Amino acid sequence: MIIVNDPRKKDLYNLLRALGFQTIHENYEGYYKLKKLYDKLLYDIFGKDILKGNSEGFYWDQARNKLEEVFSSIKIAQEAKKRGNILLEEKANLLKTKALNEFSEKIKILEKFI
Repeated sequence: MIIVNDPRKKDLYNLLRALGFQTIHENYEGYYKLKKLYDKLLYDIFGKDILKGNSEGFYWDQARNKLEEVFSSIKIAQEAKKRGNILLEEKANLLKTKALNEFSEKIKILEKFI
């Protein structure tokens, strides 16, 4: 894997951490505003390499995708709670926790790329 040497990766890392903060606090609007900036910067730095499975850009994209999983789990849990489906709500909360843990692992790996 080729490591891209670009000073903007620090900005990308900071945006990713801010996305994580917005996710933890379940701030959908703030998340989606930052996501647009993150996606643009990601594409500016890595181009179409984010689609290649063993490129650095792919790993940056995967980290953000984990946050999308968290939001999906939150929505499922909320809907299950409305319907009184405790089992589905618990399962969605477990998926949320798993995705957050995987995001934490990925961000530690990405720190090495900066």
